[in-house]
Amino acid sequence: MNNNSKRWKLLLQITFIGAVIALAFWAAQFAQENTAVQALISSYGYLAIFLVSIISGFNLVVPIPAVSFLPLFLESGLSLWVLLFTMTAGVTLADIIAYLVGKSGRQIAIMENHSKLFVKIDTLRAKYHSAPLFILFAFASIVPLPNEILVLPMGFIGYRLREIILPVLLGNGVFNTITAFGIISLFQVL
Repeated sequence: MNNNSKRWKLLLQITFIGAVIALAFWAAQFAQENTAVQALISSYGYLAIFLVSIISGFNLVVPIPAVSFLPLFLESGLSLWVLLFTMTAGVTLADIIAYLVGKSGRQIAIMENHSKLFVKIDTLRAKYHSAPLFILFAFASIVPLPNEILVLPMGFIGYRLREIILPVLLGNGVFNTITAFGIISLFQVL
């Protein structure tokens, strides 16, 4: 791919993300004026948000965090802190499922007799055990991409679920909180 096509791709991605954010703000304004939309979101709100959060956690093609639609949910009368908890739980569940996929891949690779590879992987994991966990927390906290980019390989290389759950959960909570307050501030300015 040449530089010109990379620039166009980046421009299209930025435009798409901008359009999604604009749509979220328009939907929030529409919900503010429409009692039927408010009632619909209030009825299915937290469950729907949980499911959207799981889906957005898996979305590697167009990674739009569920927290992007926060203004719509807030204008429908839902609680900010319950929303943040629900979104964090949904994205974390997506991360756990991705971890299990990676762990299954490890089991399949072991059955295919790639033992020399896993001896090297296990040695590296033992030597640098904590570093990937800190990187996972930082990635989940500030990078607006699905955590599966790191969680799936960590399952494959043999990290235990109990080791990755806390960095992922806390990172998702930090990311959703920072993003939510940024969106709320932007919404108040506009």
